Amino acid sequence: MQISKNIPTDGKKKGSTPFLIFIGFFIAINLLWVIASRNDSSRMLKKGESAPDFSLPIIGHMEEEVSLEDLKGKATIVLVFWATWCPACRNELSSLSSKLWDFEKSGIKLVGINLDYGEESIVRAFIQRNSIKMTNLFGNPGVAGSYRVTSLPSVYVLDREGKICWAGTGYTRAGRLLSLGQKCS
Repeated sequence: MQISKNIPTDGKKKGSTPFLIFIGFFIAINLLWVIASRNDSSRMLKKGESAPDFSLPIIGHMEEEVSLEDLKGKATIVLVFWATWCPACRNELSSLSSKLWDFEKSGIKLVGINLDYGEESIVRAFIQRNSIKMTNLFGNPGVAGSYRVTSLPSVYVLDREGKICWAGTGYTRAGRLLSLGQKCS
């Protein structure tokens, strides 16, 4: 019986240890990131504070802008900060879009604020491909900073005067946001 020179007698392939260390490190870093960003709402604006005003272009109609001032007095507002690369954001947007009629008939306006900061056409294609029906605005770092967005999705529920009723991070069920919005009215 002849033993190959390339296969060690202990049964392990040469070079597998650094790869396994890399994979373990990668998993550990991702796990820490998930835990750290799971509920980062402690840094967000607090209940009762006035939401910062913004004026942002509508995705798909970049020549038109919507401001918080335009929305005040008309409805309770749910602001969802999101990005195309965020899996929890995609789930949240899909869930909210499927319940859009329930929000509208309850007097609640859903507004997405995209934080990809890239090419608007890519974000527009994402919205069309995923049938996201709610109003979506093209955000910027200034707005994200003024709302203290540190993880995605980040959600604010605002009353008709633009005061914060609730703030949270991570995926929030559409039914819960609908209930929070109704209580905020």
